[in-house]
Amino acid sequence: SEECSVFTKELNTFAEGLISDEDTWYDLIDKKRDRIEEDQELMDISHKRELERMYPEFWEASAPFHRLRKAFVYKQCPTITPERLIHA
Repeated sequence: SEECSVFTKELNTFAEGLISDEDTWYDLIDKKRDRIEEDQELMDISHKRELERMYPEFWEASAPFHRLRKAFVYKQCPTITPERLIHA
């Protein structure tokens, strides 16, 4: 599509600019490192919350994950049409 070709052209221009100007490249890398350092505490908190949420989903026997995984692995056909597909 036209949007894709415009994006690709802009991306190529950006990449060529980084290749041709080493200072621009290092400025970009420095900004990314600064952002990671600034957001490290938030990322650590988010990581902890995500693990706390995921743990029971994977390790509790009553979690739907196990039933859904088994149905997927054994290619079990659904007995009803999911609601999201009925009105699509």
